[in-house]
Amino acid sequence: MNKKRILLIISILCFLGACASTQSLKVNHQSVHHEFGESVHEKEYEDTYVMNLIYPKTDITALDEEIQRIIHSYKKDFLAQPFVKSDDRYEFNVNYQSYVKDDRYISVKLDVFMNGTSQKEVIETLIYDQKKDRLAYDDVFDQEATALISAMVQEKLKAQYPKECGSKAFAIHTAPAAHNFDQFILRKGEIVFYFDAHTVLDHGTY
Repeated sequence: MNKKRILLIISILCFLGACASTQSLKVNHQSVHHEFGESVHEKEYEDTYVMNLIYPKTDITALDEEIQRIIHSYKKDFLAQPFVKSDDRYEFNVNYQSYVKDDRYISVKLDVFMNGTSQKEVIETLIYDQKKDRLAYDDVFDQEATALISAMVQEKLKAQYPKECGSKAFAIHTAPAAHNFDQFILRKGEIVFYFDAHTVLDHGTY
């Protein structure tokens, strides 16, 4: 299923308590948006297209494999399209941000852009729980936490866009269901949620 780029971002205070981790994570304090992992840069230039891929190598097998799986999936789609030689090359770009929360959670945000027979912009997020030694999605928040997140997101949006929050789509996409809030990152003092354009509000960009 094709995904639209996730453009609406809600930041709220993080209520996850600090938890003891199995080992101290090596955090890059010199970069605000690249706190974890070593940047890998791959370039490929052809007559009809250019690929520019920047992503983190974390040395955590499960996380690195999932990053590679996501990038490979989009790369496969990009290369499968019919290329027509022209003055403008087709583009496939990936960039990233990475954060560490409470010396336990590693968040990776991948920004994917493809411009060819059609244009696609997508955000993919990954959360790794060092304490449980696995990728974590639904198990980061239980049902009670999801209900609290839903209420906080609705309150914040209604305060900012009171005239646009009475729609059926708004109610559906901000309801306390895990799949409504499964695109997020954790960083110091914040949880940042990403929503598909034209879902919670009838807008594409903010």
